[in-house]
Amino acid sequence: MPKTLTEKLTTLKAAKKGIFVPYIMAGDHAKGLDGLAETIHFLEDLGVSAIEVGVPFSDPVADGPVIEEAGLRSLAHGTSTQALVETLKTIETEVPLVIMTYFNPLFQYGVEKFVKDLSDTAVKGLIIPDLPHEHANFVEPFLANTDIALISLVSLTTGIERQKN
Repeated sequence: MPKTLTEKLTTLKAAKKGIFVPYIMAGDHAKGLDGLAETIHFLEDLGVSAIEVGVPFSDPVADGPVIEEAGLRSLAHGTSTQALVETLKTIETEVPLVIMTYFNPLFQYGVEKFVKDLSDTAVKGLIIPDLPHEHANFVEPFLANTDIALISLVSLTTGIERQKN
């Protein structure tokens, strides 16, 4: 398996293979977090390129109704950031995982601790949709010596100059 998410996606692009990265909400399973490994391995067997794993949050301002409902179901199952991290430590997969979390759960857990706890797992990317690009320097130093990339989001309305930064 390529060491980083960039290497994985670059390899697929060079081979002219499609890239498919499904999103799943951690804990939104009949078995709660106990079903996460099963879901990841199911998707791995289907040949996905990577898997985006959502961290449930009670105030998901950037999510639509489907992901918001998935997060609420996950929280109802008792999913916490701590429990998710502990679960991810036990999952062995060749598919890179990308964590999508709001900054609040990350801050509450501790950014440095979160990155350290996940640095030896299959997690290769981190998306924080409510972290302004100008504040990425709050997270980036903790990622510097890991294989975890901070992934910025852009939209159709994001200006070219901002995309370059």
